[in-house]
Amino acid sequence: LPSLNSNIAKMASQMHLPYTICFDEKFNCLISHLGNKISAKTLSSGQRKKTDFIIIIALIRLMKLRYPELNLLFLDELLSSVDSGGRHEILKILRETVQESELNAWVINHSELPMELFDRKGVAYFDGGFSELDIEYLN
Repeated sequence: LPSLNSNIAKMASQMHLPYTICFDEKFNCLISHLGNKISAKTLSSGQRKKTDFIIIIALIRLMKLRYPELNLLFLDELLSSVDSGGRHEILKILRETVQESELNAWVINHSELPMELFDRKGVAYFDGGFSELDIEYLN
């Protein structure tokens, strides 16, 4: 747990979250602000997305240590309800994690994203009743 909590604290600081997140010895998630325990229900939807993202990435990093063959990560609507600054920080952390952990990540989103942070762009569409996927190499 110390490694998990350390990783979570580092990313929470990177994202400028005004609260702390950690897991206790029973693996309960504890969120506190100014030393007071707060409920996840009091967080905005954007703050919950950021918190969920941080925890998922910290767990993925730990899983890569035990299962190095893990190499695929799908994140659907990861950035909905997240402010523009939060989007940038999430994508920056995701890119670092992908490079460090040698992961292939698919980020599914329905609005435009900053393409400079991605290697490829895929666009799914319907053609004649069938799904098609166009992939464009960006770098």
